[in-house]
Amino acid sequence: MSQEAIERFLWEEMGYRKIEELLTGKKDRKTDIRKFLEGTIFATFKPFVYKGQRMKMPEVPRIKPVEEAKGTATILKDEKELRSFVLSLPYFIETYSMFRGYGPKKIKPYLQDLSRRLFSDAGLSFTANRHFGQTELTGRIISEDFYLGAVASWHRDFEVYFKTNPDLVEAINGVQEKYQEMLEHTKEDALNWREGQDYTNIGTSDLASMIGQVPNEELVKLLRQAERLPYQPGSSYTEGQSIDHQRFGVGIVESVQGSRMNVYFPELGASKTLIHNYRS
Repeated sequence: MSQEAIERFLWEEMGYRKIEELLTGKKDRKTDIRKFLEGTIFATFKPFVYKGQRMKMPEVPRIKPVEEAKGTATILKDEKELRSFVLSLPYFIETYSMFRGYGPKKIKPYLQDLSRRLFSDAGLSFTANRHFGQTELTGRIISEDFYLGAVASWHRDFEVYFKTNPDLVEAINGVQEKYQEMLEHTKEDALNWREGQDYTNIGTSDLASMIGQVPNEELVKLLRQAERLPYQPGSSYTEGQSIDHQRFGVGIVESVQGSRMNVYFPELGASKTLIHNYRS
C-alpha cells in the first residue's frame, strides 16, 4: 500500500484536515459541527453522556506509538497471529466514540466503499457473531503496513494501526493538541475574548431544560426575541440566562461553577466555557 493512501486516510478520511480548518476559523458558526465534518470518520460521532458530562464535540484521538497499545485489550485479543502482525506496526489510533449508531448494515458498505476508494490493494474481510443477543460484525482492511478494524455492535470499537512518516504523525498530533486546548478553554483563553458581548435573561422560560428537547433553530429564534443587556466580565450570570456572543452567536447558560459557566450555543450544537464574575 502506498504511503499516499495512508496519508489521505489520516488527513481526509479520518478528518484531521477538517479539524485543522475548524481551528483556523474556516467553519461558519451557523454550520453544525457534524455537517462541517461530513464525509469524515469524525462526523460519525453522536453527542452522548460520558461521566456525567454531555459530549457534544467529537473525540479527536492522538496518534500513539504502538508500545502504548501492547498492554491493552483490543479486538484482536483472541487472534494471536494477527495481533502479532498488528503490533509490529509503529503507530495506532484507537477510539470508542466513532461510528455510533452504525450497525452491521451501515458499517459493511462503508468499509467496502473505503476499501474501493483508498485501499484497493489491501485485503477486506468481515466476520459476524452473536454478542449479548445482538449480531456483531467485525470489518477489517489489512495490508503489509496498514490495519483497520471496526466493530459494529453496541460498543462501536474502531482502531487503526499503520506505518508512516514520523513527520506526518508530528503534524497531525500538533492539530490534535490544539483541538484539545480549544475544548479545555483555559482561563487565559477566556480572558482574551473580546468585550462588548450581550447577555439577557428570559425569566419566564426554563431555557436550560430545553437543550436537546427542541430543534436548534427554535432555540435560536427564542433567544433572539429576548432583550439584550451589556456584558461585563465582573458581572455574574445564572443558569437559564441567554447570551449573544460575538463569535459563537446566541447561547444558553447551562451551569455555573465559580468564575466559569458552561454555555450551550444552538448554532454550533456545542457548549463553550466562559468566565464571569471575574475580578482583575
